[in-house]
Amino acid sequence: MTDRDRVLESLKAAPDIPVSELITFILDLRSVIYTSYKEDELKAFQSLFPDTYIEKGSKEMCGEAGEVALISKSHDSAIKASRSLRDSRCLGALLGYPDCCIEKHLTNIIADPPVRGAQTIFDSFVSRSTALFLTNNLLNFATRLDSKEDLEQNSFYHQKNNFYLNQFFYLDSDVNPCLIWFAAISFISHLPCRYDCEKSVKIGRKVAKWMKENIPEVFVFFKNTLQRPFLVFDTFDWIAFEGNVENGFLRYFKIVPPLGVIDSQIKQNLNLGNRLKADKDKIVIFKDDRPVFEYIKKDEKDGYLMNFVDCEI
Repeated sequence: MTDRDRVLESLKAAPDIPVSELITFILDLRSVIYTSYKEDELKAFQSLFPDTYIEKGSKEMCGEAGEVALISKSHDSAIKASRSLRDSRCLGALLGYPDCCIEKHLTNIIADPPVRGAQTIFDSFVSRSTALFLTNNLLNFATRLDSKEDLEQNSFYHQKNNFYLNQFFYLDSDVNPCLIWFAAISFISHLPCRYDCEKSVKIGRKVAKWMKENIPEVFVFFKNTLQRPFLVFDTFDWIAFEGNVENGFLRYFKIVPPLGVIDSQIKQNLNLGNRLKADKDKIVIFKDDRPVFEYIKKDEKDGYLMNFVDCEI
């Protein structure tokens, strides 16, 4: 069985493991995969990757204790990861995260108050106007869930976007489509310290290159989903556009999926215009050059543009 076949079968059998993590695991860019402990899925995964070891651990997330699985090609690494669930530096290294991104995360969690969730996205992007689609992790939530409300919104997001996240691809043959559900859509699985972090871009490029060469249908779906402008309000509250950003203005044609879970004032009034500008204190919708709606922001991160652009793979 080829690595391509293993990845595809794993996505069907153990959909909680994101494809980006499978690819970094195959490319030896990470020592360990960290996922929820679901015995049937793990048995299916290990049948596809028989040279792996699985250790069970317990970790509290969003106030709830749960069992997790640490998967590695090295038994020692799986054991080490299971014993390092409270050691973010050690666990992050085993998961293949760049050292600069690990250090930024450690700085965030010891801050008073801790910097969590949507604030980490804003801090990593705010000084830039664009980023490569390779580092777009807006649709990968695992490292940004901080409360029971986040878990509920995560569940609501997947229900709301179930049709989009379930994709048919003619991967096995031209006549038998394969249904794959994507737990996350991204080429990286970590929070980058900056959206132009060279080490994060390097990982994203290697994952994208492997995907483009081995499962090009999935690569095109991922790229088309991630390479676009987003107006971001919170972890599960954003608007993705078909459009382009020039001189700080977004000219938009329509909203595209997947969809955020909040029906905001901005979303309700987008049909009034075809351009918008997000400043530090307000968002203005324009019909060509005429302003037609103004939204006064609660703070700077209450609606800011993230424009993810193309690059060579």
